Amino acid sequence: MFDRFAWHHRARRVLSLLAEERAMIRTARILDLAALAARRDRLVDDLAAGPARPEPEAAVLLERIRAEAARNQRLLAALLEGMQAATQELARLRRAGSALGLYTPTGARLPNPDDERRMADRRA
Repeated sequence: MFDRFAWHHRARRVLSLLAEERAMIRTARILDLAALAARRDRLVDDLAAGPARPEPEAAVLLERIRAEAARNQRLLAALLEGMQAATQELARLRRAGSALGLYTPTGARLPNPDDERRMADRRA
């Protein structure tokens, strides 16, 4: 009997951790996610190591855990996709910024100081 209560308690702890994980994903706390993932994995392993629970309430809890984990996985994938898009946009802006130059009042482009340094390096 007590084992059943302990199992339900562990299942609810997993659900709580998944909610905490979701909050971290939504706020992009990447470093905190790594530490939480290790705790979550230990709890899930502990839950899986326990005896099987055929009662309907256990099935409901397991389905909730599965659904929450899948939801977090989708959020994490979207976060990573957004981070990749931001990285690409920053690279594009850096390239565009380096293509900008200084111009004389007549419209002639002045050499970029970085270009002059590179040319000097090539000559040397």
